[in-house]
Amino acid sequence: MLFHSCVSSCGRSCRALANIETCDPTDCAEGCGCPDGSYYDDVRRRCVELSQCHCYSMGGVSQPGEVTFSASGPCLCRNGKMECEPEEKEPDSVEVGECPEGKVYHSCTEQSKGVACAPTCRNLMLNLTCPPNTPCISGCVCPPGLVLHQGECYYPENCPCAWLGLEYLPGQVVETSCYRCLCHRGYFNCSYSPCPAVCTVYSDRHYHTFDGLEYDYQTDCQVYLLKSAGETEVSIVAQNKDCYESGIVCMKILVVHVGLTKIYFTDNSGNPSPSTVVGRGSEFELWNAGYYTVVHFSSQDLTILWDRKTTVHIRAGPRWKGLLSGLCGNFDSVTVNDMTTSSHMEVNNAQTFGNSWALGQCESDYIVERPCERDLGRQPYAKRECALLYSDVFAPCHNVVSATKLDTQSPTNTFIQSKCCHGKVILLLTGEKGLERGYGNTS
Repeated sequence: MLFHSCVSSCGRSCRALANIETCDPTDCAEGCGCPDGSYYDDVRRRCVELSQCHCYSMGGVSQPGEVTFSASGPCLCRNGKMECEPEEKEPDSVEVGECPEGKVYHSCTEQSKGVACAPTCRNLMLNLTCPPNTPCISGCVCPPGLVLHQGECYYPENCPCAWLGLEYLPGQVVETSCYRCLCHRGYFNCSYSPCPAVCTVYSDRHYHTFDGLEYDYQTDCQVYLLKSAGETEVSIVAQNKDCYESGIVCMKILVVHVGLTKIYFTDNSGNPSPSTVVGRGSEFELWNAGYYTVVHFSSQDLTILWDRKTTVHIRAGPRWKGLLSGLCGNFDSVTVNDMTTSSHMEVNNAQTFGNSWALGQCESDYIVERPCERDLGRQPYAKRECALLYSDVFAPCHNVVSATKLDTQSPTNTFIQSKCCHGKVILLLTGEKGLERGYGNTS
């Protein structure tokens, strides 16, 4: 800083650049000040060039070149001021008075921020307000009392709600077995209820537990997918079946035991074997749904879907929370303890965990193999075919199901394994928690 006999503080600091202040630069006093062309920066505690000034806005400080986000959109700190772009711009610039129907032109001679702070449905939903020092931008805005959404003006009570990439009008409801959400003024009011959970077992080794743990376990033993600890005895036992001694698993043999009822599925017809026993109080419904056989125990709130091959989905109602064990986990909303053995020990080795749930003294000597690693020549072909996940065919699914998540799991993904092993495509889309799952196959 330099000593002057007449120094004015008016507009000579970085902080003053951001604040609209009324002062007289001719008012001066003897003392120290920054040289011409430089400004005092409170953060650095020295004089700096204009381009090095910090920006002081809404009680916060931003570094030169830093981008922040506000109700008016992204803001860049440049030359001591926050330069903000409006969240929603008109596609073309307009002259004064040339606004689309339903909008009015705002000039910065008026007492507001214009396009930069135009109220939108999004701002209304997030309860965002416009920073006081946002620069004014002239342009077309909605009339007073209306808000902007995707280029159109809405009354606030008519703002739509967004959910997984889709829009819902006020009064519309999104409902699952876990929640019911009502659209109101651009956001959802939700009420929640206890959720069911789904365990999925697919191919010869892949498991997705009730609580979301994914792991691989391979065996030719009979294993408990599910075993209950409640008053009603419930268990589901599965065993991989080798097709024609080829080494390729073509289906799972299932035994469903609920109360006094035992259902045996031993072939791919989808029909229970003659050994099936139906007990009083454990009646069930059985029907075909496409490629699936569905077994539903309404009194026990338990449903099994089997594709008559290697895929099994088990849906357990909320009454079973904390009362289950087996390869499907314990359904307690905690993932880290899903690998609890039949002797109540928590382990982190899938093969050890799986073997503990085998019936009798069966010990599996399987070593988990990855077909794509064994046959590297087919791996590029498999990955190319799996690019279908990213195509327009599955575009409606991308907001619900992460294709990237499936792709990152590709070394153990059924889709790619099938390509490496058998030249077939079997696609399983696993939905996020609280959403229904979608399935499809192609060839």
